[in-house]
Amino acid sequence: MPGRIRFVLTSYRMTSDYGPQAEGSFSLFGTEQSAEVSGPLGTATWSCERVAPGHTYVGVWSMTATIQQVPWSLQWTIDPNERYRLTSRTTDSGTFSVKDGTWVMHSARGVPQNGTFTRLDDRTVTMAGPLGTRSVRLPGPSRDSLGRRRHSDVCCKTLRPTSVM
Repeated sequence: MPGRIRFVLTSYRMTSDYGPQAEGSFSLFGTEQSAEVSGPLGTATWSCERVAPGHTYVGVWSMTATIQQVPWSLQWTIDPNERYRLTSRTTDSGTFSVKDGTWVMHSARGVPQNGTFTRLDDRTVTMAGPLGTRSVRLPGPSRDSLGRRRHSDVCCKTLRPTSVM
C-alpha cells in the first residue's frame, strides 16, 4: 500500500494513496536501527535493514508479528521524498467458500474468518470482514499468442486480486 508519510519530532502521519490516514508515535532506540512504532493497531518494534545516510527515518523497516495464530512479515519502505510503501506477507492454507453474498475462510491454524461480499461488475468485488471493507479487482482473462482465452481462465475464476482500491 503506497502513500505519503510525514514525521514531526516523534510523531508520524501516514496518508494512503487510497485515502485512509493513520497517525501515531515513532521512537528510535539503540543505534537508530530499531524503532518502537505506536498507531491505531497497537505498538510494535521495527528494525531497519538499511538507513539512507543523512535521513533518520528513511530506509527499509521490517517486523514480524503473529495475528490470530497466523505469522505475518511486514516491510515498510520510506524514501527521502516522504513516500512510503507498506507490504505484508503471510503463508496460510485452509478452505474458502462463498454462498449467497457471504464468505467463510477456515485457516489450517484453526482461526475462522467470515464476512460478506458484493460483486460490483464482472471484475470487481467488495468484501467486508474482520479487517474492514475493501474492493478488489480480479485479473482479466489471460490470452495465448493467438488471442484465445487460456483453458484455466475458461474453467476457473480466480479470486487473486490484481489491485486493491
